[in-house]
Amino acid sequence: MIKNELFVYLGDNGTITTGIYLPGTPCVKKYQLTASKDKLLTNGVKKVSTVIISERDLDSWYEINGQE
Repeated sequence: MIKNELFVYLGDNGTITTGIYLPGTPCVKKYQLTASKDKLLTNGVKKVSTVIISERDLDSWYEINGQE
């Protein structure tokens, strides 16, 4: 599983989601999880190949074998 940090910034025209951290700028930290080859990600309810989640949900997601 590949785990990438994402940062969500609120601007005047909406939100910007990027992998770039801007020190001193308020943001919400999220994670993009991508399943390895021939695997899926699940939280016990959903099965997906890629998901963007909050930091508090990180421990709920894990890889399983198979593709649907």
